[in-house]
Amino acid sequence: MKMKVRPAWWLLLLALGSSAMGCAKDTYLEVRFTSSQALPEVRVLFVDLTLTANDGGTRHVSQAIAANGPIKLPAPAGLKPITFPASMALKLDTEEGALKVDASALGAQDQVVATGSTTTTIMHAQTWNVTINF
Repeated sequence: MKMKVRPAWWLLLLALGSSAMGCAKDTYLEVRFTSSQALPEVRVLFVDLTLTANDGGTRHVSQAIAANGPIKLPAPAGLKPITFPASMALKLDTEEGALKVDASALGAQDQVVATGSTTTTIMHAQTWNVTINF
């Protein structure tokens, strides 16, 4: 089962400090999660985004994501396992700069079983694809 998640748009838009007015085309980031090793059962992906904008400012947002969408930690009981490869799509807005994506795969007891990170440069009105391998 592939995970297609769209976290709380308002949280991302608010955290990136942008305004949607007058935008002709949106900016999207697709993060693909893979694993080249056998992992214990993964129930949650915790994703942390840090944007160092071209204007020198820094924006930060994080989100816990289960197979069925965004959640709050601690994770509720009974979550379905996440299988790899998995992906999530984020709608960004007008910000441009270096975006660091840190991710942690959490097990059944919210313990970290694997981590990964990548950095990409984003520009307005483009679609960006990155892969994080656990």
